[in-house]
Amino acid sequence: MTHFRYLTIHPSPSAQVRQILAYNVIGTPGLSMCYQHTQVARKIEGIADPYFISLKRGDQTVGTCCFCFRRVSAAGDWTPAFYIRYFAFLDQFKRMPRAHRVGQRTSALRQEIAMLLETDTWARSSGGYFHYAYVDPRNVRSVRLCRAFGFEQVRRYSTFIFTRFTLRSDARPESLQGHDALADMKQRLACFYADYTMFSTENLFRDGQYFVLRNSKGEVVAGVQATPDCWQVRSLPGRYGKFLLSLVSHLPSLNRVMGHRYAFLALEGIYHAAGCEADLQRLIEALLARYQVHSAITVADEDSALTRTLKTLDLGVVQKIMKNAGGDVICKFVNVPETVPAVIRTRPAYISATDVT
Repeated sequence: MTHFRYLTIHPSPSAQVRQILAYNVIGTPGLSMCYQHTQVARKIEGIADPYFISLKRGDQTVGTCCFCFRRVSAAGDWTPAFYIRYFAFLDQFKRMPRAHRVGQRTSALRQEIAMLLETDTWARSSGGYFHYAYVDPRNVRSVRLCRAFGFEQVRRYSTFIFTRFTLRSDARPESLQGHDALADMKQRLACFYADYTMFSTENLFRDGQYFVLRNSKGEVVAGVQATPDCWQVRSLPGRYGKFLLSLVSHLPSLNRVMGHRYAFLALEGIYHAAGCEADLQRLIEALLARYQVHSAITVADEDSALTRTLKTLDLGVVQKIMKNAGGDVICKFVNVPETVPAVIRTRPAYISATDVT
């Protein structure tokens, strides 16, 4: 593995890295929801093959991100890829005036980052691979930084927020268990997402939280991974986002679905049999009741069959308010055949709700 002067690479996060991630505020003030993760420790432990990249000043870690190695679908094959998440800095380094950031050290650091992205730093693949991440296009600073290091926007995704004020359902979801049942579901998902790129089972079938709904014949008609999560919300979008959040938090009926403490289910690996879209809605309603939360989040490529299906469901009141929520899928391709970026640019991408949230 390549050695660096300014960057360090470790397979697990240090105590300082954990602290940065625990206090990191995500979002673009005024333009999107701003929030903190409350489940950082659990999520970190769930990453199968991580590389934590840290930037230090003396003995202090001032910035970090995580490169998650996985193999994803692309161009009819499984391609090595790194999903990049948890890009975070200490507050004082986020706000440092530009005049203090330029100079020889900054130039050398940029060279190291470029080397990290463009060479076989990882010693994981004899062939090519690609990096990918999700970015809010309204965050101009992040977009410019990504472009400077050779990332390109390849797809766009939409966020869907499913809410219910009253938790009730007559459906009986089944937690999928057993080798044969899991193998069958994996085959169903492989067919369901056959035309997608970046599909991976990395975040599926965990902790007995993949649920299915069966019809009277015992056939699976709908399925989804439902992972409980929680954010500490700092502000809502708009000029008066903090005021609106405070107002909502003091109204019991609205606080159920959106408040300072936002509990929800992250939904991915969504499946439904042909003509069974209504069963998917019944399954989600049943899972909200099972976990006693009033909200669920999922994400999907804007130009995909899944998005078209989700738009036919009764998602609830919050989805009507949170219009245009979503982001860009960005990639940096490293020594891959041209068929890989060509297919990724033109086919819908599988977006993991666990990654996004």
